[in-house]
Amino acid sequence: MNNLIGIAILPVIFLLNYIYKKDVNREPSKLLKKTFILGMITIAPSIFLEVLLEDIFPTDNYNSLISLFICVFISIALIEEFIKWLIVKKIAYNNDEFDETFDGIVYSIYSSLGFACLENIGLVILSDFKTGIFRAITAVPAHACDAVIMGYFFGKAKQFKYNHDSKKEKKYLFLSIFIPTLVHAIYDFLLFTKRYIFILIWILFIIIEFIICFNLVNKSSKNNDIFIKKDIQNSNNNFCVNCGTSIDNNDNFCKKCGTQIKRL
Repeated sequence: MNNLIGIAILPVIFLLNYIYKKDVNREPSKLLKKTFILGMITIAPSIFLEVLLEDIFPTDNYNSLISLFICVFISIALIEEFIKWLIVKKIAYNNDEFDETFDGIVYSIYSSLGFACLENIGLVILSDFKTGIFRAITAVPAHACDAVIMGYFFGKAKQFKYNHDSKKEKKYLFLSIFIPTLVHAIYDFLLFTKRYIFILIWILFIIIEFIICFNLVNKSSKNNDIFIKKDIQNSNNNFCVNCGTSIDNNDNFCKKCGTQIKRL
């Protein structure tokens, strides 16, 4: 039992640690823990809704591949991604600590892997060690990839929120739920068909997905935009949001820590 729980949790710990170290300006541990725990808790309403919708959108009794994709999209992917999205939107998005574009990825990962952690523990305990290994290299990283995509668009949305561009903010908020849901649905659809050719496509799909999201994390971490908070932006004295050092209006970089100053 302990070995099964260990193999279920290990990939989650690894991915959380990887993202945490990629975040140069670390987020408050209290807020990260809250996001992660709420992600775990939401597994309950997710299961309830999936069971409720299974009769309307069945994934094991479908007339065509199109109907299967629609059922998977609505009764699984949309439910799970929306619940994870809702946590980030309500807990982190409007919080002042969400002051960098990369923060979107960080909070989305914590929400998603909280969900994936409890889901993985339950599924692995009910099966065996091989299932734990299989999910450790497929399902859990896939949840993380969906979160990376979600978080990338969350970061873009928050950037436009600080720029008072509500139209583009709404656009990227929509993309932050639609694109990861679509990716999640494709992942499950290819797997649920149980056809040899689709399984091969599924393997290729997850390899490409992992590569794209790995590069997206590295790129977003290096090209991280720091927002100037409204109260600082409108004040006579500007301060570096990274180290708090006073900066001149003409400065593009903080003289103390070198952080790039973004005036929106």
